Amino acid sequence: MTMTRCRRWDVGAFKTACRAVAFAASPPQAGVPLADFTSPPAWADAFELGGFRLLDIGELIIPLAAADTSELAEAELEQVRYWRPGTVGELMFN
Repeated sequence: MTMTRCRRWDVGAFKTACRAVAFAASPPQAGVPLADFTSPPAWADAFELGGFRLLDIGELIIPLAAADTSELAEAELEQVRYWRPGTVGELMFN
């Protein structure tokens, strides 16, 4: 899998935005990484109308070792080495 390329915007203080949406199977807990993603519910199609890309569980659970991370910057790769996400979903949302 090739990592979803994020378009970059300059919006106020935020310089980069990845317009992707994923859903967690259980409520997030402070200090605990998200790992249990689920497929988008039927009503989530509304996000696509706003220019967001819905990520399916199949994309989110791909092992990071199987993903093409060649377009990540060196600073991003350093973070990957430090945090050691196991899946694409963990990389994108933790």
